[in-house]
Amino acid sequence: MQPESYAGDTYPIENTQLSLSVPRHSQPMQDTYPSNPDTISPGPWNSERALNNQGMGFDYTALGPTGGISYNALGLPENNLDLGQEVPGARVPGAFEPVPASQDTEGEDKDWQSVPSNASSPWASQNSSQSGSPAWCKIKPFPPSSSPKGSYDGTNSHASSASTALSNPKRRGARNRTLTPQEKQEAMDVRKAKACWACHLSKIKCSPCSSGSPCQQCDRLSGKRRFCLLPCFNDPLESLQTFLAPEYLLGHLKEAKGAEFLSKNATGWGTQQIHVRMTWGYWRPLEATVVTLAVPSNSRLGYHHQTQASGTRQPTLVRKKSPPLGIPPASMGGMPEEYRRIVNEIVTTDLDMYVPIVYDDQDSKLPERLLKAICSFYSAGLAAGQECETLREALEVHVTCTMLERSLILDEKSMWQVEELLGEQYPPRSAANCVQRQIKYALFASQQQRIFDVLRNWGNMGWVSNPRVSIEEKWATSFSVLLTLILIMDKTLETAYYFCEGRIKHHGYEATAERRQFHELVRLMQTELLDKLKEIFHSSFKTRKGGREACNPIRDGAGTAFQRRSVDDASTVDESILRLVEDLQTVVEDFGAEVRQHRRASPAGGCYSPYTNAGRLAAIFLADFLAYKS
Repeated sequence: MQPESYAGDTYPIENTQLSLSVPRHSQPMQDTYPSNPDTISPGPWNSERALNNQGMGFDYTALGPTGGISYNALGLPENNLDLGQEVPGARVPGAFEPVPASQDTEGEDKDWQSVPSNASSPWASQNSSQSGSPAWCKIKPFPPSSSPKGSYDGTNSHASSASTALSNPKRRGARNRTLTPQEKQEAMDVRKAKACWACHLSKIKCSPCSSGSPCQQCDRLSGKRRFCLLPCFNDPLESLQTFLAPEYLLGHLKEAKGAEFLSKNATGWGTQQIHVRMTWGYWRPLEATVVTLAVPSNSRLGYHHQTQASGTRQPTLVRKKSPPLGIPPASMGGMPEEYRRIVNEIVTTDLDMYVPIVYDDQDSKLPERLLKAICSFYSAGLAAGQECETLREALEVHVTCTMLERSLILDEKSMWQVEELLGEQYPPRSAANCVQRQIKYALFASQQQRIFDVLRNWGNMGWVSNPRVSIEEKWATSFSVLLTLILIMDKTLETAYYFCEGRIKHHGYEATAERRQFHELVRLMQTELLDKLKEIFHSSFKTRKGGREACNPIRDGAGTAFQRRSVDDASTVDESILRLVEDLQTVVEDFGAEVRQHRRASPAGGCYSPYTNAGRLAAIFLADFLAYKS
């Protein structure tokens, strides 16, 4: 019989249900959950980054898997998270097939699962409220479908329709020359072949994709001059959400896994309640009413891991004693809705206080300056009654990502109360492992749906024709949402790096195999998510072209890029858009050398990883706006 550490009366934990059900109340955010949660892959965090200025801990294993369990599959269904289980046919839409591990490798150390690019992806038919937003911020909801809710019926919204109802009238500043016979023939080839839009750089109106993957004609068309080198992609964009929420990091953030972990590491709930406050770098702490837990002496709830600033570029991985506290299961039902409201309030009312605390551990100010420019653009639209809901949701994903990666440190008053209650001393700036796990379960419950919605709406934004939407309005919104997503990718890879190194140091994982999984995650995120999204953007706005056909205000200025009669006429562009362009041009001017010299880092070893640079992918994206390509 192992000794237990507890305080106060307890009751058994065996039959406790960890429920995160969200009451169905109408909320101003209009977020909804998919009818089939198993089709939504989870989002990416079980680790927290240190805050240098405030000594904030980074708990890279606070949400980590039980020792010995390795979540290697990227985007597998929830039931595949159990140790030793295999899910036949489990695949991730839109991903490459990596080289499998050797056959003598154990199941938990296998390489990434094979994933075909033609797997269908679920999308739910949801009508979010768009009242109060301008035309260029609204996304036309999907029409009712006879197919079952939560299943993909084969219709691709990103493939342009030949219907005249969706045609867009010619606007001033369009092509000022006729197509050459060769260009006409190439355009006709695309239309007749029914190839997907990823096959060509120019946004030529083509028929929906042919069945199969790759498209039946993609191989034949790939050798033509006007086609890019990206692989065929004919799935809806929201199928890529698994790369923003990699399974490698998040198998433990599901409700079933949380209940299993709690039952293994605690034996009873206390009855005496105390109210605690937890800081995460933001001025407003998180609060919770907690009780003591009865835990075995070897319980994983008795400690937690953090990264701490050590005066060098590389933070130190440390292990701290953790007080055995937990949130009673009866109190968890309303937590997802409560934290949705907190995240929404930060985005809509307090971005000025949020931006400075996000990147305070970075050597470069590039990511902070980019986020500040985006937040200023969003806040200006909100103040003018022209809120862009897709951009708001993208910023909510960013805020939630930051909260998920941080340690939730008990403040001084709460720590004093806990020590008095338990009769034990704890290290300064400690976190209650179980409490922060439960809070992050609640945060993650709405994060998956936000990522799904942002990708779907951003893709729909580029293909829905609206004669009331000007080129500058469409560019500013599309660019801001995409740049926010890229900053989230950078934060996800940074968190994954610390998670990987923590498993090697504190849980005994084999270094070579663990780092290979991490670098495979990096490769998949860059090739399957970043490259596709930025190529969609560049092909939509002809960013790499020159002359009147291009729309590149960062390089050419607002007046020229938005195809006005003269530079003076640029005053007709909305002031918030002009300010956004000016902010971006200033950032590129101040960090031009960093942007131009940035190259994709090789997965070489070393004490310092380039993946801790929270502006790495953003710099790669911005570099596309500088060089002139005809």
